[in-house]
Amino acid sequence: MLSGCKHAYRDRRMGCHCEKFGYPSTYREIFELLHKHKIIDEEAFENMKRLIFLRNLIAHEYYKITESELIEMVKLIEHVKNFIEKVKMMQK
Repeated sequence: MLSGCKHAYRDRRMGCHCEKFGYPSTYREIFELLHKHKIIDEEAFENMKRLIFLRNLIAHEYYKITESELIEMVKLIEHVKNFIEKVKMMQK
């Protein structure tokens, strides 16, 4: 899902934001740049930051994640779905 967000950031049909905003090296930097340039609002930015943190926790320190963090992640995925729909609308 996050790689799809990375692709949307670089999508030429939307105007490649890389040339205007810079080239992010992490998922978090993608959303920092989108927020800085007012493509996403504060709430979306905070939700994506938290989701990226939880994704990294699962990927790199899976033995530390709690059940409540997993439940939180499932709830945050709804925000990603909304973000993807917004990107799709921008591409039309």
